[in-house]
Amino acid sequence: MLVTPNGNSEGPFKLMIAGYFILDINSGESAIDLAERIVVVAVNQKTAKAYTGKMHNIGFRKSPFSNTPPSSGNSFETISSNFNIDLFQNLNIPTQAAIYSVYATLDDQKSNAVQIEVDIK
Repeated sequence: MLVTPNGNSEGPFKLMIAGYFILDINSGESAIDLAERIVVVAVNQKTAKAYTGKMHNIGFRKSPFSNTPPSSGNSFETISSNFNIDLFQNLNIPTQAAIYSVYATLDDQKSNAVQIEVDIK
């Protein structure tokens, strides 16, 4: 299920998280390919069950800054994006009370984790 940039998704429940990232990529690497490699993970803190899902490419933008590390001849570009993702829709988290540790991965890189508490009333 693709979630639009303003967080709209279909279904009776939403568990939206928002984030922002800045990444250095090799020149010529497709931002769309990069987006398809990002995986969002939510781990239930009580059961240790992990739920994973991919972020969908909604819109990446290139930074006006690019850099070349002095120790190599490789050229790097910086891309950044903000995102909204619905954990119910994209990760298929069950609709029940729980506490999750949520983070994103890209290849061998891992973001900081945030803790989210779901309370169903």
